[in-house]
Amino acid sequence: MELKKGTVSLIVPVYNVEKYLRRCLESIKNQTYTNLQIIMVNDGSSDNSGSICKEYADSDSRFIYIEQENKGVSGARNTALNHADGEYLCFIDADDEFTEYTVSERVKNIGKCDMIITQFSKIDEDGNIISNGSVETAAECSSQEAISFVIRVLEYGYQGYLWNKLFKTEIIKKNNIRFDEDIYYNEDRLFIIRYLLCCSSVVIKPIVSYLYRIRNISAMGALMELKKNYNAKMLTEITAFERIIDILGKDRQYDNRAYCRKIMLDISMGWIRKIYNINKEDTNKMIKTVNKQLVLYVGDLFKVTSVKHKCIIIKGIAKSLVCYIRLLVKCLFAR
Repeated sequence: MELKKGTVSLIVPVYNVEKYLRRCLESIKNQTYTNLQIIMVNDGSSDNSGSICKEYADSDSRFIYIEQENKGVSGARNTALNHADGEYLCFIDADDEFTEYTVSERVKNIGKCDMIITQFSKIDEDGNIISNGSVETAAECSSQEAISFVIRVLEYGYQGYLWNKLFKTEIIKKNNIRFDEDIYYNEDRLFIIRYLLCCSSVVIKPIVSYLYRIRNISAMGALMELKKNYNAKMLTEITAFERIIDILGKDRQYDNRAYCRKIMLDISMGWIRKIYNINKEDTNKMIKTVNKQLVLYVGDLFKVTSVKHKCIIIKGIAKSLVCYIRLLVKCLFAR
């Protein structure tokens, strides 16, 4: 497929979001940058989302509507990737919004780099800005430095989002980069790492180009939702980390791999806390995962290159062991 120079393909996975979808699509339609291919993939919605998408496809030729049985967000994005023919590519979640200048700012600032990472704002249910994200400093960096930026949450904040970035479609097509359809959480960061390994340089710009909607739910409500809707698919977040760790090891990025493993350990123990009273079988799986990763984390000591990171690992091992022992005791008494 020949790519259209100057065209930006926008991928919109859609699943039961009728409440927010029209605002999302309007924000795309009203872009100052008009050379767009908008691919909406209805992933088996049971609400009115499909009808809303069809309205836009019928009235604006830039909007392409695709309907499929439910495959999950990764499957929806992969379907859209197969149809993307723009020089550039970006993603938007159907309950979020673009600013008026999102695409124009990204295209203008990417230059000769292979990716641009931009700032975003968090908005409430009504579209009011709550706060900004953590992309605060402009920089141009290598792909390895960009991987550090995406991996090192404690230093740079969470940067594993798809939607605040602009990609080059040629890199995705040439290297057959796709979403793992058996991964339902953390699939975006896995995709980004694979893409960055095929890049030369990345530019970071603290320009707000995305509006990320935070839905209203209390802490108690979140707990009740987890108890009601818990699914083992949620734990594929950990599987994604395992694949990222494997990728970084093969690329000899041992410092980043060790950092990623520490995050994975923390999140795994977090899942044990959340589900030990909900699903015993999955809790035991998580315990086995932590046991394995703790041993491998010790092995990272002999691979990392800097003394600083060796010290971080030693402190991390000690902290993880203390937390883990307390957690196991808690789980034991709960049974």
